[in-house]
Amino acid sequence: MPRISQAMRPAPVSRRSVMLKGSRRRRFRRAILEALEPRLLLSGNQLPTLAAIPDVEVYGGAPLHLALDGFDPDGDALTFEVSLSNPGVVTPEVSQANRSLRLSVADYGDMVFQLFEDLVPNTTSRIIELAQQGFYDGLLFHRVINDFVIQTGDPEATGSGGSGTTFDDEFDPLLQHTSGGILAMAKSIDDSNDSQFYVTAGPARHLDFNHTIFGFLTEGEAVRQAIEQVSVDASGKPTTPVQITQAAVFEDQENAVLRLIAPDGMTGQTQVTVTVRDGNGGESSQTFTVTVLPDPVDNYPYLEPIDPIVAASGGSVTFQIPAHDVDGGAIYYAASAAGDDSPLTVNVDPATGTVTVTAAAGSYGVAAIYVDVRAVNPSGYFEGRDVWDSQLVPVYIAPPAPQSVFLTAGTDSGLSDNDGITGYDNSPGTPLRFNVLGVVPDADVTLLIDGQEVAQATAAFSDITLEVPESFGILSEGTHAVTVRQTLTDIPVEVGNFHSTTTLNGPAASAYSFTIDKTPPVVTSTPPSVVAVGQNLSYDVQTAEEATKGVRYAVVTAPAGLTVNAETGVVNWSPTAGQAGTQTITIRAIDLAGNFADHTFAVQVRTPPQITGIPGLAVSINEGETLALALGVDGDPAYGPYRFALVSGPAGMTVDETTGQLAWTTDESTGPATYDVTVEVRDSQGAAGRRSFQIVVAEVNTPPVLNSVADRTIQEGESLDLVLSASDSDLPANPLRYRLAGDVPEGMTLDPVTGELHWIPGETYGGRTVEVEVEVRDRESSTEPAVLTDRMTFRLHVEEVDSPPVWQSVPTLTVFPGEVLRLQLSARDPDIPGVAVRYSAESPLPDGAVLDAETGLFEWAIPEVFSEDFPSVLRFRATEDSANGLFATMDVRLI
Repeated sequence: MPRISQAMRPAPVSRRSVMLKGSRRRRFRRAILEALEPRLLLSGNQLPTLAAIPDVEVYGGAPLHLALDGFDPDGDALTFEVSLSNPGVVTPEVSQANRSLRLSVADYGDMVFQLFEDLVPNTTSRIIELAQQGFYDGLLFHRVINDFVIQTGDPEATGSGGSGTTFDDEFDPLLQHTSGGILAMAKSIDDSNDSQFYVTAGPARHLDFNHTIFGFLTEGEAVRQAIEQVSVDASGKPTTPVQITQAAVFEDQENAVLRLIAPDGMTGQTQVTVTVRDGNGGESSQTFTVTVLPDPVDNYPYLEPIDPIVAASGGSVTFQIPAHDVDGGAIYYAASAAGDDSPLTVNVDPATGTVTVTAAAGSYGVAAIYVDVRAVNPSGYFEGRDVWDSQLVPVYIAPPAPQSVFLTAGTDSGLSDNDGITGYDNSPGTPLRFNVLGVVPDADVTLLIDGQEVAQATAAFSDITLEVPESFGILSEGTHAVTVRQTLTDIPVEVGNFHSTTTLNGPAASAYSFTIDKTPPVVTSTPPSVVAVGQNLSYDVQTAEEATKGVRYAVVTAPAGLTVNAETGVVNWSPTAGQAGTQTITIRAIDLAGNFADHTFAVQVRTPPQITGIPGLAVSINEGETLALALGVDGDPAYGPYRFALVSGPAGMTVDETTGQLAWTTDESTGPATYDVTVEVRDSQGAAGRRSFQIVVAEVNTPPVLNSVADRTIQEGESLDLVLSASDSDLPANPLRYRLAGDVPEGMTLDPVTGELHWIPGETYGGRTVEVEVEVRDRESSTEPAVLTDRMTFRLHVEEVDSPPVWQSVPTLTVFPGEVLRLQLSARDPDIPGVAVRYSAESPLPDGAVLDAETGLFEWAIPEVFSEDFPSVLRFRATEDSANGLFATMDVRLI
């Protein structure tokens, strides 16, 4: 509810309130009578008068307003002049250029207020508008608080009504609640001003820079006082209606407002004289004393008007919060984004008031931020009052630049529909159209070519196609720069009390360059005129633009098999026999803009030379033979000389380039096999003829070869192990098999597959030399046809080995006391021929024992009683009767 609370009235301060009492105009129908103004005659002109002005106190930094209530009996326009006895103490200002508001109150009279249009133009403009609409006519003073305020402007007379249109607070350092007669807006919260206002009875400093002052009472103080004295109910509403019959705005030629301004901290005193003049020589004056004192009130800071902030989508903008503290106190700044889903990020320095607002990338439209200020250390004088001054500020977020712009595929002519090179120049039949991506639906999208606006349309979706109108004319050949921008028009702005529309202009998109090319390529190369069948025709079609314009090539008309490299323009063709004669070829050169030139030429296809001297399709030879052919040529001598060449054939084959002599010598590795051979003859113009034939090489079998084995000497009984080896030059090699031939020594063996030979010569071979004959064949079986063999003989000398005698074993003997033991010892010489053996005792014989050295008979009469040294073992030696004297021993055990 817009109202001024008594609870918000300030604590008393030690100063004398300024109040202007009494008006001299008779405009009341009640018993509130004013004394008649004196009318003095001067040469037929009645002098103007000025109501008395009492002595006043002015506080440094808190201007005081005084009513200059003038009157001229002749109705002349009055002017005022102020003089000071001590000019340095206070500065006077007379406000008379503004319009005034007259409130006619039924049964009470009129109150006249000068409206401060020069200081608070937005507020006074709205009040004047309402008054001129007759809005206030018939309204009641719905709230009256003695010694504080009288309040009106509510059509409902409840304190809750209004015109339905609110507007922001509007403050000025010159406008403070330092006296009665202040005309100010009533409201409930910041920036909620509507139509309700109040008139103060005296100073109300707690309302400074919280409620907008927009006028001052210049006439009718007695009416205000009379209304203040009416009976009211508990809510402050008069029990007897106090009604405004008319609110009128007019030019007041009699009254003015005197504003006394003292600097903050100033003290002192001065006499002030106000002189009123009627312009006809009549004047009068009033003198009063002004005492300047320090201001005991520390006012809160307030926000100055803040224009809408303009930010780019995805960008940041920095501004300084405009705020003022009339006392020069430190200000605390705050700011925040309005709304839970706001696209804005707000950062503020609370000490300096520097604010950075960042709009989210891709956002656009109208958003808002809250801006707030308060004193760093709020004064306790205003206890109970909100210490903040707040304002909701619009933020205009311009739409982002369109994502991209480029030629449509249909107008980007040529080999590519997205390379930005075209043959379209906006002439009839070749319109230029551009695709624009990443625009805002309903945005006006403007296309610019080389900085000049050429087309505009409203987007229905996030993309749009713009066509350059024919009226723009034909564009010149060369490169042009294109860009686009988007604009949102008539965007509603409903932020706090700000109701309007705006236009949001987005930045231009990154420039897109496209090139107009209308000039076709020019072929500069000379084509060939003759080619032979089978000869490769290679011709590089060249244009002057090839290096700079990216020319591409294509076949228009040509014989079968002809191709052209699209990038290089190289033509390749090998005519067939069926294409002999004249052939017409057309190659098209196309530049990137689609311009083309057709290159047409004729080629004569002739028959190539032919090779002679090859006897049929196949030639047969055996391994190891040499093939020799004399190649000839069947061709026009005019195209000589001819050159022969081997195109393909077996390794080692040669063809003489000049004579055509073909030669090849075979070997074992070449057969059996069939070889493909291709030979070529070429004339001086490069035409070539080829012949292909086969060479069949027959296999020729060769015998295997045994590797020699050296004669060697071995001893009888020694194991001989040899591995025979052989080679076979045939390819593939035949399987080889080994066998022993001739007289085979007893016990000798030979593995037929591996060639491993094994033999241990017996005693009978000692001192002999043996011949060993071996054979190898190249087949699995000797009965296979065309088997081939190889034989070899080597000698083995077997040395005699002298061996010691060999004993015939004797079992363990059981002997009994008193018997005679007879034992026949037997040993022989194993050598052939053998020698005699003699016997002896290896250990001492027992007493009574006898051994015959020749026969080996051992006899022993065993004693009746065995002694302790009775032998348990008898050891005998057998020695051969030879120079070597080899011997062997044998132990006989006795039990």
